[in-house]
Amino acid sequence: MRFPLYLFFTSFLITLGFGTLIPLAPALVGKFGGTASSIGLLFAAYSFSRFVATPFWGAQCDNIGRKKVLMISLTGAALGYGGVWFATSMWMLAACWAVVGLTDGMAAATYAAAADRTSSADRSRVFARLNAASGLGFVVGPLLGAATIDLGPAAPFALVAAIYASAILATYHFMPETRPESVKTETFSFRQSNSVAVLISQLRLPTIRNLLIGIFLMWLVVMSVATNLASLIEIKTDWSPEQVAFLFSARGVMDVLLSALVVPFVVVRLGEARTALMGGLVVGTGAILIVAFAWTTSAAFVFAGVLLFSIGQPHLQTSLIGLASLATPEERQGKVQGAIQGCQSSAEITGPLSAGFLAEGVSPASPYMLSAMAAVIAGRLGWDHSVLRKRKSEWI
Repeated sequence: MRFPLYLFFTSFLITLGFGTLIPLAPALVGKFGGTASSIGLLFAAYSFSRFVATPFWGAQCDNIGRKKVLMISLTGAALGYGGVWFATSMWMLAACWAVVGLTDGMAAATYAAAADRTSSADRSRVFARLNAASGLGFVVGPLLGAATIDLGPAAPFALVAAIYASAILATYHFMPETRPESVKTETFSFRQSNSVAVLISQLRLPTIRNLLIGIFLMWLVVMSVATNLASLIEIKTDWSPEQVAFLFSARGVMDVLLSALVVPFVVVRLGEARTALMGGLVVGTGAILIVAFAWTTSAAFVFAGVLLFSIGQPHLQTSLIGLASLATPEERQGKVQGAIQGCQSSAEITGPLSAGFLAEGVSPASPYMLSAMAAVIAGRLGWDHSVLRKRKSEWI
């Protein structure tokens, strides 16, 4: 069966709205007299909603199909982002973001559909390119915001809502249903609506438990760095906000290029397990260099640290997700992708909180010491998974 190229577009949509919010959050909450804690409220509303909902939508991918979940998610995104235009208070803003999070099954449906139409040999390579398309959302989103911000801080989200609304029709006409016919529709039960129970059920599976833990640790590192590094740079240097923004933008562009052009070939050459271990070691080394920056304030350390982090993270991410998909039968692909998104969402909640607590309560360098250890453990879990599977096959 042909691979639906439309999935690259849906992968881009996964991050478009969030990528638009990141640089506009201060102006958006400032419209209602909000503060830095108000920005935290917005992100918390979104992340917690995703944590509650994504395992459920992953299960529904296997139950009602990938295409239907995509259309429901796009509808929720269009309503949520469109609601930002009409919001008149901080609580309405938070509610809009909660709507987006509670209906967010895009990633689970996209990656499950990709798994349906790829062989085991090609899967991680395709996942890498989907990651690249998703990374474009963090590049295009800020550009959309910059182009329309003069119309008001909510104007960019009206445009984003229109894009998602258009995508509903496009998905209906161009996206085929990829769910294998062998996957039987289950009678809906309360257990399916309990996302925590769905996530726990996946964590109990010995074939993917350690991989899901590794994915959580990887996103814990990503969120710790993403939410704390700008503050560390502000404390240790006299850089302008524009210089910090350039550093993060360069990292985003590098992530897209590596995911599209380098990671697919590295995975084929080394295999998922070796790539995971290598990615974890490279990310861990990058985190240690940021620790050195915190101790010395030398800009060379932060540039080198971000460079290594940007190189290692897409390798680690792609290989861990690929290993989890390869270890899962076709009738559970939606559930495992939902569990992966649930792990990511939980890291989006705990990562910023732990980084902030460590930076203020221990030392500015401590979040990156923890990140270095977590990255190496995540890579090792990917390696150990492959070694254990090989040993079990030899025993059999």
